[in-house]
Amino acid sequence: MIFGFNTNVRLGGQTYHVQSEDRSARAVLETIVFTQGRVIHRQATSYAELVGTREFNDEALRGQLERQHREVVDALRAGLLGAEVPAEPGIEVQLLNPASWLVAGMARLDVEVKHRGSGQPVAGAAVQVLLPGSQGTLCFSARTDQAGRVHFKFPLPRLGPAGTELVIHAGSAIGEDQIRYQLPAKPSAAS
Repeated sequence: MIFGFNTNVRLGGQTYHVQSEDRSARAVLETIVFTQGRVIHRQATSYAELVGTREFNDEALRGQLERQHREVVDALRAGLLGAEVPAEPGIEVQLLNPASWLVAGMARLDVEVKHRGSGQPVAGAAVQVLLPGSQGTLCFSARTDQAGRVHFKFPLPRLGPAGTELVIHAGSAIGEDQIRYQLPAKPSAAS
């Protein structure tokens, strides 16, 4: 199964694109950060030693790639990847359970909103989850609690033939942020 994740991160007036993919031909999970057409960071993790073991399956591999993707996004936002990013006010939205948010067709999103500079929780931020499906776009809205967190639970709709994108958007008086995950369509069963 081929899968991957894409996230755009806006920092200091600049957009960084983080792309993570399973390079199954080489048994490598690869995450690349681009800005203005150039690569500023690359991380590759081999899983060749796991192929053929009991622990090796698509779900475990997807979880590992999702963790790697989130770690690189978090490192980029924290200024740890060599990107020249000035400190800026604003907020940061994060999916706290990226490897386990989808179970048996049910989405359970644990979302956190923090101040970008201090890392303090943002209470009362408006959070929207958008998920286009073959029957239209699902939209869920809620506000963060005192810990800057909000939880969403809903059945995953049928995806179109090209898959879809899960968008989590947060906004408050001090700024806006969003994250995007590309969801591939499930392969159809052979007739």
